[in-house]
Amino acid sequence: PSFYFGETEYTVDESDGYVEVKVWRTGTDLSKTATVTVRSRKSDPVSAEAGLDYVGISRNLDFAPGVTMQTFRVTILDDLGQPELEGPETFELVLHMPMNAVLGEPSKTVITINDTITD
Repeated sequence: PSFYFGETEYTVDESDGYVEVKVWRTGTDLSKTATVTVRSRKSDPVSAEAGLDYVGISRNLDFAPGVTMQTFRVTILDDLGQPELEGPETFELVLHMPMNAVLGEPSKTVITINDTITD
């Protein structure tokens, strides 16, 4: 089996509060439990920052036998107190350390926070 993101890129408005991301598992034998770690990281060049623009994550997704897809949320932080027109900012999510599976493509996805309208 292999793990991969549902999309290579997700776009979210800063005011939405979160972005939902899908991770898929495909293969001929999905009868075993499998796990993959999802981590956030800064994009290069750095634009969105954990703690300021989004809540950084590092978590395991556990796939029970037969499960082919999981959805998780990444919290997006709005600069409500001090609105600042920042334009689009990005960060990445990456898949790490698969157990009972391998990493497929894409194993990285880019999250774009659109901060052009609501501020």
